[in-house]
Amino acid sequence: MPLGRASGVLKSISDAIESEENELVAMRNPKLKEQVFDSITASKGELEALICQLLQVKHCRITPSEIWEHGSSNVAIKFTHPDNTPWWRRRWRRFNSIYAFLLGRPGPITHVRQSIRHNLASGFLLISCAHGERLDVSWRDHCHDRSHRANLFRGLARIAVSMNAVPQPRLGSFSLQPDDTIALSNRPLNMYMHMAENEGVPLGMPRQQTYGEVDSYIADLLSLQDSKLRSQPNAIFDVEDGQRQMAASAGMRAVAHHFTRNMSRRGPFYFTLNDLSQQNIFVDEDWNIETIIDLEWAHTLPIEMKTPPFWLTSRSVDGFMDPVHRKEYEEVLEEYLAIYEEEEEKRRGGSAREETTTQRRVWQDGSFWFYKAVVIPKAKYNLFNWHIQPMFNEAHPDMSIFDEIVHFYWGADASGVIDAKIEERKAYIEDVKKIHGSILGEGGK
Repeated sequence: MPLGRASGVLKSISDAIESEENELVAMRNPKLKEQVFDSITASKGELEALICQLLQVKHCRITPSEIWEHGSSNVAIKFTHPDNTPWWRRRWRRFNSIYAFLLGRPGPITHVRQSIRHNLASGFLLISCAHGERLDVSWRDHCHDRSHRANLFRGLARIAVSMNAVPQPRLGSFSLQPDDTIALSNRPLNMYMHMAENEGVPLGMPRQQTYGEVDSYIADLLSLQDSKLRSQPNAIFDVEDGQRQMAASAGMRAVAHHFTRNMSRRGPFYFTLNDLSQQNIFVDEDWNIETIIDLEWAHTLPIEMKTPPFWLTSRSVDGFMDPVHRKEYEEVLEEYLAIYEEEEEKRRGGSAREETTTQRRVWQDGSFWFYKAVVIPKAKYNLFNWHIQPMFNEAHPDMSIFDEIVHFYWGADASGVIDAKIEERKAYIEDVKKIHGSILGEGGK
């Protein structure tokens, strides 16, 4: 269940109306948050007993809800401290550690399986604090320092190269099984899909849907963007906006095969951290990576779609319209790829540079922008017009006739859909005004 913005700040009525997001969802989230918090408070006694059982302590206390922290999504790991388990479990864990050391392998995790019965409405996870400081806190201070960047890039490269060491047969995400194992049996769910689903947008991607090849996955992602256009009440502002969005969608489908024909279409696929933002990376004072959070959005992808982070030069994914900005990114990207190449050679030995070579090619041939446009719905229009469309015709992005004609190929009765969405937006604005006023009224009581 979404808990809304962590800040809890209500937008002004004008900002809410002009927003491209469905602000009705955000306005209703505080009520949902209250319901979730109330349900937790109602189970306070049972939760305290469960925590005592897990940590083998006599007493614990759940703090008042006023000082709880939350985000839109969270990740946690259930564990029992090994020192509180029976001696035979500790002995077996010690044996596994010695065995791993003798074979030169990483030591086993120190979590111990323990069955816990409870009557809570949902499952629960016991979490600990992430080590380090969020990267975005010190980003402005050190993003221009090559030493700090080198440490960060090396950490990112090591993580990616190590995850690529185990290829996977399908495109999807891992899910927990009843026997406490994991299996590649779930759809490749990313944060943007989750947000759309929370807004009531039909995904057209069942939970058990995995993919054996890339083309159908990309087709489903593009279909999701069309579904969002149909379902979101404020998706289209006016006729011109509707034509532009539909033309971009039709154009993306038309050129998709140019960006998939040279890729690993049928695998292998590699586990990928798809929400690797500055907020989810925790570092020490020298920018050595200590912790990564929000792992729930990780899933497998072909090597070509494991692109470097777009935020290396502090710009949003659709913030590279000026050639100067792209040149700036390219220079920093080369720093990253040089370090990535070193780590790849260390891991694979010799002169193996397959991953680095692929990332360079994806940037140079423009596939980088196509893959971002497919995955990030909000950026699709700008990425298509600024980076993808000019590859085929440099004049078309500045010609309104392109949108006026091509939008018809988005789907049957495209113009009728636009007219209906404009009327839907009018009703949406009235709903925003009504709910916004009621929230302000409640706040004044």
